[in-house]
Amino acid sequence: MKRIVLHWPRLGPYHLARLRGAHELFGGRGVVVTALEIAGMDRTYGWKKEEKPTVFERRTLFPNGYYEDLSDTELKPAIFATLDELSPDAVAINGYGFRDSRICLDWCTSRETKAILMTETTAADKPRLWMREFAKRILLRRFDVAICGGQRHRDYLLSLGTAPYRVFTKYDVVDNAYFSNAARVNAKASALPGLNDPRPFFLASNRFIARKNLRTLVQAYARYRLNAPDGWRLVLLGSGEQEAELRKLVADLAVPDVTFPGFRQIEELPSYYAAAGCFIHPALIEPWGLVVNEAMATGLPVIVSTGAGCADDLVEHGANGFVFDPADVSDLARCMTTLAGDADLQTRMRARSREIIARWTVDDFAKSLWKAWEAPRIFYRLVTAGKRNVVAYPERSIACRLQHVRCFRPVTIRQQLLFAGIRIVILLRCDRWMFRRTAPDDPLNFSSDMANTMRDVSSRLEQEQLFYTLAWPSEARRRRTYAFALSDENEPFAFIKMSEAGEREALTNGFDALTRLAELRQGAIRFPRPFFLGKCGVVDYYASQYVPLKRARRILSSLNPKVPIESYSGPVTVLSPERLAKARWVSQFWNVVDERSSFASRLRDDFQYPAQCCLVHGDLTRANMIASGNAIWIIDWELGDPFGPWMTDYITFFLGERQRRLVHKPVKVMAEFRQKFLSNRTSEDQRNARLAVAFLLGRGSGLGNRIVAAWDAAE
Repeated sequence: MKRIVLHWPRLGPYHLARLRGAHELFGGRGVVVTALEIAGMDRTYGWKKEEKPTVFERRTLFPNGYYEDLSDTELKPAIFATLDELSPDAVAINGYGFRDSRICLDWCTSRETKAILMTETTAADKPRLWMREFAKRILLRRFDVAICGGQRHRDYLLSLGTAPYRVFTKYDVVDNAYFSNAARVNAKASALPGLNDPRPFFLASNRFIARKNLRTLVQAYARYRLNAPDGWRLVLLGSGEQEAELRKLVADLAVPDVTFPGFRQIEELPSYYAAAGCFIHPALIEPWGLVVNEAMATGLPVIVSTGAGCADDLVEHGANGFVFDPADVSDLARCMTTLAGDADLQTRMRARSREIIARWTVDDFAKSLWKAWEAPRIFYRLVTAGKRNVVAYPERSIACRLQHVRCFRPVTIRQQLLFAGIRIVILLRCDRWMFRRTAPDDPLNFSSDMANTMRDVSSRLEQEQLFYTLAWPSEARRRRTYAFALSDENEPFAFIKMSEAGEREALTNGFDALTRLAELRQGAIRFPRPFFLGKCGVVDYYASQYVPLKRARRILSSLNPKVPIESYSGPVTVLSPERLAKARWVSQFWNVVDERSSFASRLRDDFQYPAQCCLVHGDLTRANMIASGNAIWIIDWELGDPFGPWMTDYITFFLGERQRRLVHKPVKVMAEFRQKFLSNRTSEDQRNARLAVAFLLGRGSGLGNRIVAAWDAAE
């Protein structure tokens, strides 16, 4: 069974809520969710120790230890041993700046396991030094995918070079349903500090440390009360090193109605949110601010500083609250005065808060985590020539990269030079600077249907981990992608042809031809074994056997085409004119030919006679024959037909040998064609030759188009 591990230093209420959401989604899809908790206690947060049974699997490495007291020599063996035992398919890692996070990342790298980054860091969290940021870019390349808080966090990851298609948001969520239950306000709740007074109040919940900016909040509240002597109260939940300083500030300013209830556990928080009139989060710097989620889930208007990472995603200024400058006491005081003095505004803001936070739930986190889980782990290096994609190979060892590039068979001298250059760049380890990084889920190179197709093919090939070499056709207008599938042992075993251009008929035709050929004896002339045919969205595809590129002992330049043709063509079938007229290639011919041309006029007579037909390839040129060892493999059967004119492949081989001259000197090639296939031939042979050319034209062969044009020009 597949497994994902979610790592945090210590599990608090927020983490437990996310884990429950992930367990519900992943468990229903056959994936086990396991929580990896480093320590049972810490010295930063005052959460009580969570020891109740959980619906998800949970591993705590040091249940009675404090996180801050653990050394690297204790952490690394424990983390490696536990992950080795669990053997997960992916590990979601809390951040990248902690010791245990980097150890988890080291384990993923050493075991070739997907590493998912969970982060809520923004560019504004602290001063950014270029050397540190450069080192961070290198570190982040080791993660396969990331889940972050919101837009600011996504922007920061993109600035560090993370691919945009590998970044998902909505990491920062809480159990909205838990906090929206206002019924927790009862007689027992009124006994809590600050709730025994029925007057409305502003609420803040923080650790009492400098960056939470509570001094500014107290000063702004003092200014607000000067203008509203009978105004709302202020309740400050939390504790910390600044508590004495804040109490003294309240006393020095003689601010009335300020309550310090202390740190409260999660069971008591909904009572405070439900009784409050507004929530304020004044932090100078805050990666996110989950307390804002909690307040909005309860339906509170919120006043949030621009320093909070959640401000851009959760606060619509004037709609569900206000955003203010954390350094401006007057700005915060104005927001408090405006909101507290307008009951209708409060009602509208409460409703809008509930609407916004409904899009930020533990279910949304689980869905983002699932996207990260499904994202292909392997990144590729993409080689382009001009504006055209040429080939992409996975980022693996140098030897593996070279093996992937060798899957591709260069045909022309230009292609041979290009691939020789690619191999040199790989050997010099310069490809990371010269070739762009991409992946099958990169929307710049692959549609979502193409990415899903590659995932579908991997599943159907029944390989635990599948690597591809990707290639594109020489003509950019052809919306095709080719893939060579390699096993874990780095051996190519399958070739996949994919098309987004509505070529279902052509690919099906090629696959059916291979299916028929699989019944023939495989000797010196061989044919790839077909695997399967499929469709995913707009993508049609088929997979077949990979042709091994062994050192050839046969020379194609001296090959007599009669040898391969007779190996597959089979006996000749004579089609009557009536049956010939029903052949699909005949209707295709009449759809594309100029009926006023001299060639068309000749074919009208030819179709009145019986025709000798057999299995034809339709594009039999040296480009579609691979010499490997003692065998010759014939590939690309898309134009094939079991009832094509018997001379078709002889003519395509002839024209393929003269392809360049057919473009530049068509009259000369036409003269050679007449000499070989028409002159001193019987009328029946001449008809068969013309029918073969008609077949090529109808099937959309480039050779057919050119020879017909040359034919008409000559006459």
